[in-house]
Amino acid sequence: MHRSFHTPEQREAKLARGIGNWLKEVGISGRFKQARLGNDEFETPELPFVEQRDGKAHKAMKPLNLGQTTPSAILEHANRWQFRLAEIRRRHLFAGRFLFAVDGTNNDKKRSRAVEEARELLAKAEASVVSYQDKQAVLEFALGD
Repeated sequence: MHRSFHTPEQREAKLARGIGNWLKEVGISGRFKQARLGNDEFETPELPFVEQRDGKAHKAMKPLNLGQTTPSAILEHANRWQFRLAEIRRRHLFAGRFLFAVDGTNNDKKRSRAVEEARELLAKAEASVVSYQDKQAVLEFALGD
């Protein structure tokens, strides 16, 4: 059995480095900065890729590791991010486009089903949800308006 000794946060940092390299390859890494969405009353944790226009967040991308060991842990992690995004939208603190680049497919049937449920949950917060492995989809989102 393959085991990873990376925490979910470390895995997401590694995924972010990959996306950062893709953005450099196409010459748009300067458009994105690390930032939080929201305000002092309610904000997200720092996101690795936020594009600002006219002083407002226009677009944001978050690599999301859904490779946890149990279906409930996968769904809890997705639910936390779905809540964060839905809440900043409900409070009218972010009206821009948001992308989750999800990593975490595996051969385990229960966990794979949980990843699919998690993707559906994330989409309910008005987010695009793509596979992290789909470099083209991530870049199309980044390059798009």
